[in-house]
Amino acid sequence: MKPFLNHIISFADVPNIDRYLERYKKAGFVVDQNTVRHAPGKRNGFVNFGPDYIEFCWVENQSEFNKKETASHKFFQRNPRPFGVAWESKNVDAFHKKAVKLGFKLKPTWSKTMKEANDSNPWWTFQDIPQKYLPGAWSFMLTYVRRDWTRPYTVSIGKNTIYGLTGMTFITQRPQKRAATWQKLLGGKLEKPTRLILGPHFLEWLTPAEYRNVHGAIKSPLQKRFTNMQEIALIHLVAKDIHKARSMLVRNSFRVQDGKNGFSIIPDKRDGFAFHVMQMDPKKWAKTRNSYRKVVFK
Repeated sequence: MKPFLNHIISFADVPNIDRYLERYKKAGFVVDQNTVRHAPGKRNGFVNFGPDYIEFCWVENQSEFNKKETASHKFFQRNPRPFGVAWESKNVDAFHKKAVKLGFKLKPTWSKTMKEANDSNPWWTFQDIPQKYLPGAWSFMLTYVRRDWTRPYTVSIGKNTIYGLTGMTFITQRPQKRAATWQKLLGGKLEKPTRLILGPHFLEWLTPAEYRNVHGAIKSPLQKRFTNMQEIALIHLVAKDIHKARSMLVRNSFRVQDGKNGFSIIPDKRDGFAFHVMQMDPKKWAKTRNSYRKVVFK
């Protein structure tokens, strides 16, 4: 099976990650009850959209983070916006072997334990991906070592009725080249020269002018450093009841902008995530997921 989107990463530039996640929870999103510590010095939180999620990196130990973290991650802590994408493979070692055979130069895979676990056995196996193969964002591949793929994934529909993630939009001056480059490593099908279908998700690349025509100014402002990791512009979500979703978000101080096919959530400068929400029958969405992993609703 080809790899597919697992989660999207930003930093949360806030005093406390638990209080910040409470903001999303009050607005009706499905917030994971657990946070996870990752070196150096981070304790990260999550908002779930079915099997997919967004990850908020939060620095718990600033001294450790400053000493050991990369320059780009230090930059995005101070200037939050989505900059990272994690791709999931059922077998990342098999992905590595196939990619190397095709001529991609990749470092060996590596495994990691979870600090919160009760044992020292690996929780994840990772494949670092050079940015030249997936330009525009920081990317890596992973396998959840303990995942049982025979068990259906139970999807919770949020109180705001948002329940799934269907794709991402990127902004670039080279949309066709980006789509072709990403397809070489990840596979998938080009629905059109600038739109890649990868499993149950779509990835689309637009020029700045095309993006403005479709979505207006709904994105985080471009910063001057690490521009090659700032092309993620919009995350596409689906809701069971778009009117209920909009109402609950507005009541909880999320800024929205209405459009022809739903509405957009204007990014908050504390995390930089911009979303577009449209209505979709959960049963229809589930059909797009079941060939990868069966989903059932809670």
